[in-house]
Amino acid sequence: MPKYQLLVCDIAGTILNDNYEVANSFSKVFDHHGIPATLHEINQLMGVHKVEAMERILEVHRPEAPNSLAYEMALEFESYMIDYYQNSPDVALFEDVTETFEAVRRLGLFIGLNTGFPESITQTILTRTKLLEHRLIDCVVSSDQVPAGRPSPWMIQQLMADVKVRDERLVVKIGDTPVDILEGRNAGCGLVLSTTTGSFSKQELIAQEPDGIVDHFNEIISYLV
Repeated sequence: MPKYQLLVCDIAGTILNDNYEVANSFSKVFDHHGIPATLHEINQLMGVHKVEAMERILEVHRPEAPNSLAYEMALEFESYMIDYYQNSPDVALFEDVTETFEAVRRLGLFIGLNTGFPESITQTILTRTKLLEHRLIDCVVSSDQVPAGRPSPWMIQQLMADVKVRDERLVVKIGDTPVDILEGRNAGCGLVLSTTTGSFSKQELIAQEPDGIVDHFNEIISYLV
């Protein structure tokens, strides 16, 4: 029997080389609306449902704005990201992801993906990377497909239901942001890992007390055996 039954991975910055495009797209939206959000503020939005991310920024910089503006800005962000994932030659999985997923499969785990992106962006990424086509993953969920995004446990619970894993202690969560760690904790995952391949430093991730931190995706295998 494997030690765990389900590996849940974030996408951008964890298995997909982000090239800071998420931060760049946030910046484009904020610049378009004349909102002077700092890089620190933008980094705090990583992994969060994108409408909620816009609401957070508006609460600080434009509290009088109508609720509809957050949705408008989220749609602008969505448009930038879809264009990037469809057309940029830089879009690629980290070089060790495919072989790591194959090794995880041999250990007997299901593999699921979750993300703060809406489903439209997620599907664009899946089409570009062929993760489903090549049967490297079993299930995927986006933040707009559940009642609440990170750090709520809803996405992890949905993935568990999809592959019929009933014990959260048999779930491993890995992501590149503090909110990924909080999501894993809130879901009661048996193992919560973080990776330095995204926008946050090891020291920033340590502050959230994950069970382990990796510098390369393939290092997760040592935690699973």
